[in-house]
Amino acid sequence: MVVGIGTTLHKFWVDGNELFLPCLSYHLPNADVRLFSPQTYHTIYGGHSVVSGDMAQMYIDFLKVEVEIDREGSNVPMVHNCSVSPKEMELHGPHIRSALPQFKRKVDALSNWNE
Repeated sequence: MVVGIGTTLHKFWVDGNELFLPCLSYHLPNADVRLFSPQTYHTIYGGHSVVSGDMAQMYIDFLKVEVEIDREGSNVPMVHNCSVSPKEMELHGPHIRSALPQFKRKVDALSNWNE
């Protein structure tokens, strides 16, 4: 069950360097994984993605973020070690633009947020 919505920070790796990307995310307390939507990211912040047989590539300005598709398990692109520590959040969080002002949909297909 979705209990909230907000801007989350995700860690990716580009040429061995950390890259922190924000995204609009739903808070699901019982979820075992963190989900990152390239479509949502690109809608809010720009860029585009290309998916091939074994990899998803996100193009953001001059950067290319490559994420391998987990062929043996889920068959979706998987990023490991993407959680952001409290120290990293304190350092990078203030420099991230919130995704919430871009969120226009107040009601989903099934219910109202106020219900």
